[in-house]
Amino acid sequence: MIVSRRDGRTCSGHLRVRHAIPLLVVSVLGIAAAADATDVPPTYAEAQRVASPLPWRTDWWTIFGSPELDALVARGNIDNADIAIIAARLSIARAAVRTASAERLPRVSAIAGVTDQSGNLATASGENGRLFELGLRAAWEPDLFGGLGKAARAARLDARAAEATLAGARLAVQAEIAQTYFALRALDGERDILASAIDRAARALAIVAAQAARGNAAARDVNRRQVELAMLRADLLARDRDRALTRHALALLVGAAAIPDRRAAPELLTVPTIPAGLPSEMLLRRPDVAAVADAVEAARLRHRAAKTAWFPGFALTGNGGQASPTLGELLSQTAQTFGFNLILSLPIFDGGRTAARVRRAAAEEELAQAQQRDTILRAFRDVEDQLAATGLLAAEDAVAREAADASLRGEQLAARRLGRGSISLLESLDTARADLGAQTRLVRLHHARAIATVGLVRALGGGWRTTSSPPSPLAPAGQ
Repeated sequence: MIVSRRDGRTCSGHLRVRHAIPLLVVSVLGIAAAADATDVPPTYAEAQRVASPLPWRTDWWTIFGSPELDALVARGNIDNADIAIIAARLSIARAAVRTASAERLPRVSAIAGVTDQSGNLATASGENGRLFELGLRAAWEPDLFGGLGKAARAARLDARAAEATLAGARLAVQAEIAQTYFALRALDGERDILASAIDRAARALAIVAAQAARGNAAARDVNRRQVELAMLRADLLARDRDRALTRHALALLVGAAAIPDRRAAPELLTVPTIPAGLPSEMLLRRPDVAAVADAVEAARLRHRAAKTAWFPGFALTGNGGQASPTLGELLSQTAQTFGFNLILSLPIFDGGRTAARVRRAAAEEELAQAQQRDTILRAFRDVEDQLAATGLLAAEDAVAREAADASLRGEQLAARRLGRGSISLLESLDTARADLGAQTRLVRLHHARAIATVGLVRALGGGWRTTSSPPSPLAPAGQ
């Protein structure tokens, strides 16, 4: 059994515990070496923007306090098509481990047949030159120089990388579900604001129309109010269109053809603060960093395995059974045969094939190292971007809340003055538009904070636990 890199749950397969600890050490050392080469900073530059962190935990999406989101993520973990595809690739990688390990074992096969011979061989073998055979044949190639062993260890690392890729896919799907859900809730909030604005615009139109009937307002004032009301209704239809598309995207993420159309309550959700931790912790927690570390070590082992093709090869073969020129005597004691062969082979000339394979393996190792460095640098950039976004959006959200409160008071005052006829139509329209813009901006910023918080969780490698520091995602079971 091997522990999943992301959530600590065990995965079945042929990756046994006896291989977990050596691979763990190799992977951690590989990440450490890459971190040294990449000049990992002691802290994040944008970490000062985030305060009052929460403890580490694994079911990170529950911190938003939305049972609907919890249900969607749980369904996506099971039914998402991308997760199913990558899980199938993990099964392929595990099968490759069994194949590579089997290459080091002897092969035994049963043989049964009849051979017709001619010439001198026919005379020696008996009547009609026919020979009946029944028995076993065995072959084994000792792995004297470790080429097959290195290939097997590389296959196990490939399987571990596939496990990390699956953990990364789960994290990506969870994050996309949460971000799409918050985008849907933002559209719900904007729709509620527009519906309220339409209701106020309709009342204002009625007031202006009554004033025009008494001769206290011009016809153009009524027309302006009608235009304003029609534009608000058009905006509401546009929000409904965006909402339908977002709901369809959410259905795809959870692996469903459609999901129920539930509208969220108008209140704003609680956006928590996520602990950034240390850069060294992030390197051990992110599935993509763990995957490329395994890929580098696997490429190194394949490079070393390719070099063993220059060395001599040994093959042991043996067979035993019954052989007779007549079928009736095939099972008699005198028909028993045994054979044993020892074959030594040494490459002399192969047209440059071995040299080309070694050069290709060396190039693949260099490629894996470059990809590892690129992955680590992108991981740091991702975290810094999300730290900056969450910190600045929190400050912007606080300012937007003040603006929304002030604009709401101004709009309520303008509505009362409009009823008394003590405010101009243009001033009333400007006040209503300012309030609509301020309320919409507040809803968008608040949900943008939630979306950025999810982005930070994803950048940091996913869930965290209630301990002082997160465990390595490479730790074997029971450790």
